[in-house]
This record gives sequence, structure tokens and C-alpha cells, in this order.
Amino acid sequence: MDIVEDLAFRASKELARGTTVEELSSVEIGALRTVGVNPEEHWTWYLHAEECDGSGNSCIEGAANRTVEQFEIRESRRHARREFVSAAKELIRIRAVNVGDAVQVGPYGSRVGTVVALLRSRVRVRLIGYRADDYLPVEKPIHPQNLTVVPASASPLSVGEPVRFVDRGGHIRNGVDAEVDGPMFRADYLLASGASRSGWFDTLNLAPEHH
Repeated sequence: MDIVEDLAFRASKELARGTTVEELSSVEIGALRTVGVNPEEHWTWYLHAEECDGSGNSCIEGAANRTVEQFEIRESRRHARREFVSAAKELIRIRAVNVGDAVQVGPYGSRVGTVVALLRSRVRVRLIGYRADDYLPVEKPIHPQNLTVVPASASPLSVGEPVRFVDRGGHIRNGVDAEVDGPMFRADYLLASGASRSGWFDTLNLAPEHH
């Protein structure tokens, strides 16, 4: 009987998902009738779709409505995506950003880099990567809507000069510029323990007194 009830339960789920009686096997129909479910009498079903009150409203209609809603949501997202890409292409066409521009990335400008190429709907930016990139300079394609051009100004960075910056742990460090790449720099510095370190940062990491 446990096997029959399990089979009836699974058959009931299929009915609630929109499977017709004709699509059920004779074994499934037999199991349903054994536990008191008439596949053709909606109110006797074990399970009903979310929008069905179990009193005869069609689960199939509820499933169809959800399918339509999901399709409309997907279409809306596709449309928004097409509009976003179209706007990106227009920004590139009118040269809202140009090769060589220093740009901040993201709505809060958490990183800064240099535009190295204009693509079809994106801009290739050279910037400091994330942990997966070992925090080394990398080039990433980014939509122009996610970039803000930084006004041109004299860079405070110079190879061989002292630099005061905030490391990724939030500690202020004193080091020396070992290498400069646009708004990015590689600093050689010492920890409190005396251990030497070298890492890439950008001008957003500079301590306020260094600017």
C-alpha cells in the first residue's frame, strides 16, 4: 500500500502541474483510484496548484497563468537587456569614454583604471583585479554605463618616490612606488614585523595626506 500511495502522490503532482488524465498511465490512474482520487474530479486531488482553492478551479489554468507571467517577466528582462546594450553602443559611438581616460568603476567608484580599448558594447579597462586575480593589474570588458571618467589631473605617483596608502586590511602603510601604471601603482613596503611586502593598489588607496 505504501508503494501505491507513493505512486498516487507522484501522479497527483503531475495532475497539478497540468498533466491531463489521458497522459497518465493505467497504473497511475489505478493507484489514484485506490486512494480515493478520481483524476477527472478536481476536488478529489491530493495536490493543487498554488492559485487553486481546491474546489474545482482548474490547476491547469493556474499553471498556464504562471507560465504567461514567467514569459512576460523573461521578455521584460530581455527587453531591458537589449535597451541597456543599445545605450552602451550609443555611449561608445559618441565617445563618452575614450582610450586613455582614467575611469572609476561601479556606482560607488570602488576601483579606478585606464581605458585601453573600445569594443562593440563594452569598454576594456585596465585595473586592479580581485582576489581571484591575485590583486594584479588585469583588463576587463565593462559596460560604459558602469564607468565614470575621472577629470584629468597631475598624478601624485612617481617611481622611486615614497607613497603612503591604505592596504586591503585597512592599515595605513608607508612604502615606495616600485612601478606605476596610470592610476595604479606597485608599492614595496614593510609590515610591523619587518617582513617585506609588495602589492598593486590604485590612487583610491592613497592615504588622504598623500594627495
